[in-house]
Amino acid sequence: MISVHRVTLALVLAMGLSGPGSAADQIEQVTVYTDRAEVVRLAVVEVVPGEHRLRIADLPAGLDADSLRLSIREGNGFALGGVELRRVRGADRVQPRAREFEELIRDLEWQGRGLDNRIQARNLQLRLIESVATGSEEGASPGNRLASLESIGSSAKEVLAKRLALESERESLNRELERLRRELADLGQAQRDSGEALIDYRAERAGTVALELRYVVGQAGWEPIYEWRLDTDAGELRIIQQAVVRQNSGEDWQEAEIRVALGQPAAGGRLPVLSPWYIDIASPPRPAAAMESAAMDRAMVTGSRQMAAPQLEGTEMAAAWRIPGRVNLPGDNSTRRFALSEHRLAAEVGARTVPRRQARAWLFASADYDGEAWLPPGRVSLFQDGGLVGQTRSSGLAPGSTLEASFGVAERVEVSHRMVRDTRGSDGVIRRQNRLEREFEIEIVNRYSRSLEVTVLDQLPIPRDERIQVELTSDSRAPSERDFDDQAGVVAWIDNYQPGQRRDIRFGYRALFPRDVEDLSGW
Repeated sequence: MISVHRVTLALVLAMGLSGPGSAADQIEQVTVYTDRAEVVRLAVVEVVPGEHRLRIADLPAGLDADSLRLSIREGNGFALGGVELRRVRGADRVQPRAREFEELIRDLEWQGRGLDNRIQARNLQLRLIESVATGSEEGASPGNRLASLESIGSSAKEVLAKRLALESERESLNRELERLRRELADLGQAQRDSGEALIDYRAERAGTVALELRYVVGQAGWEPIYEWRLDTDAGELRIIQQAVVRQNSGEDWQEAEIRVALGQPAAGGRLPVLSPWYIDIASPPRPAAAMESAAMDRAMVTGSRQMAAPQLEGTEMAAAWRIPGRVNLPGDNSTRRFALSEHRLAAEVGARTVPRRQARAWLFASADYDGEAWLPPGRVSLFQDGGLVGQTRSSGLAPGSTLEASFGVAERVEVSHRMVRDTRGSDGVIRRQNRLEREFEIEIVNRYSRSLEVTVLDQLPIPRDERIQVELTSDSRAPSERDFDDQAGVVAWIDNYQPGQRRDIRFGYRALFPRDVEDLSGW
């Protein structure tokens, strides 16, 4: 038997005169994608024989009508007919309550105007008393003047007390008005439109029927976030994956089973199309300003713990994480965070440095990811030996691929970088050519108490013109790798440094080009 709350839907005879009734139902399951969600609602209804119509209310107004599917979970002799979707305006649902607040506010505003008039009358009395007090001083004897002042003072004291009481009453009324207006505003925010489905059916006999509704809603999705925790002593990298689920669909997901899907329906229906690729004779060079603008345009274009562990379900092609238990998530843009998975990987720990840019080294780790599910792109917090060392963004990780990341500055790897030569000259006897030459000295010292593999990175200039030749100087130490990590021109020296060990790397390059070329750009 289906374990849902049994509800009775008001039924309307197709040929009858009564109006449609309302329905309560239960959201059973929600599959959340990165930009939408598929909702499964279940309603158990009591039906009577004949042709009738039932109404299911409080559907989200943004429901994708093309995605709506109805099916019969349980019920013999029952057939579904046509379905009509309608939009219900939110103002129609809260209008009586809003009118009540508006009438209360209107009554208090009239009371406030009466209080203002009474306060104004007291002010007028005070001005009159002041004028009497000024006139009584002219031509009066000292005794009469004193008696007049006492009488005027007593009258002024009485008027001031009455005005103070009125002002206090006015302040209390203002506070009540502010409260009512705030509640009216909050009520206005709840005026969210909704939808309803009118479903025709035919039943052969009275009984119980379980109906399932499936539909897709927007304004819902999830974002993956990660913690990468590196333990340098154990040589271990922990990947902790979490999901931040957010929804603003207009319906509350109460006691629902939540599945976080790895699929991407937004991109799934659009295979990229190849357009014709034309080549032609190049146009004459444009002015430098125009070329710089075009280059900028191109750059812009390219530029918790839980009681139970989530379960990975589905197939290799359509996997999803099922969150344990039942989840409540209101449809008001609320968010919930769920732990999805944790992986412990054997990691190789070393250091990398780019002295040309900065004279310091970073701890660097690489590990082979052996999980069964793809890890989507997301924000990453980096931890090294328990401490937060930075944040980055993952471009995604597929099973069998290698994760590589830097984990903070390696404070005990000393790096120095200095230029020892920067010259310009010419070579050759018969065919003379210009020569530009630079040489650097790089010094690395490992101050850690453990051996450490250090990768030193630099780069060679890449000529765009075939008349330019670039080569290493004779004093340069040959790099361990060229075009390191498939980066054109990047060279790497990879060495294992024992505790306290120091190494010097001499690195130089020269550019040769014809004498009729005045200079090189970018040098």
